[in-house]
Amino acid sequence: MKLLALAVATLTLTGASLASAQNNEIGPRVGLGINPDQFVIGGQMNFPLEPHGLAISPNVELGVGDHTTTIQLNA
Repeated sequence: MKLLALAVATLTLTGASLASAQNNEIGPRVGLGINPDQFVIGGQMNFPLEPHGLAISPNVELGVGDHTTTIQLNA
């Protein structure tokens, strides 16, 4: 189930990137989590909405450690 969710998120983000004609930004996310104590790594995309000065920044994160693995999808 987790693998399916990760695959869907990846395909969604890739499709949105290809469909957009704007200057999109892609970058890494790295950090530490608390409760459970985890090392977190992932990726983020930035879709600027030029006329309004806003942006949409979906990301995916994988947390490992403390005998637990988590996957987070954020819009």
